[in-house]
Parts: sequence; C-alpha cells; structure tokens
Amino acid sequence: MNKKIIQFLSDAGYESPENEPAALQLIRYFEETYQVSLMTLLEQEWIDEQVSRELTHKDFNVLREHLDEGQAVAFDQAVAAIEAYK
Repeated sequence: MNKKIIQFLSDAGYESPENEPAALQLIRYFEETYQVSLMTLLEQEWIDEQVSRELTHKDFNVLREHLDEGQAVAFDQAVAAIEAYK
C-alpha cells in the first residue's frame, strides 16, 4: 500500500519528505490540496468508535452493577449524555 500511495503522490506532482510515513504524506496532500483537516475527521471517527464500543461492551455495562443507587443514577445520566453526543 505504501508504494501505491507514494506512486499516487508522485503522479499528482506532490513532493513531501521521504522520511515521513506514506499515510502521513497522503493526509498532508489532501489537507494542503483541498484545505481540509483530515486529522480532525479521523480523530472524531476514532473517538466515536471508541465511545460506541465502550458503551456496548459488556465489561463497561457490568460496572453499573457495582454502583450504589445514587451512583447508578449519575452513571446512567453520564451514559445518556455520551450517547446523545454520538
């Protein structure tokens, strides 16, 4: 895949430091060419994926069973707020 990325960048006439990983060079190409922030998008996707996985992961939900009633209400509110964020 790295070779394909490097070839694409070369064909596009984009020059970037050879000591950077190909994926980072590709991100920089799109950011500079189209003035978009791919890193922000990728970070947000990663965060959304992590939150979704944690909220549906059995171990995370088992935590609620170990809370007293007052904590469980706050826990449920926090989970609802996170789910609303998605």
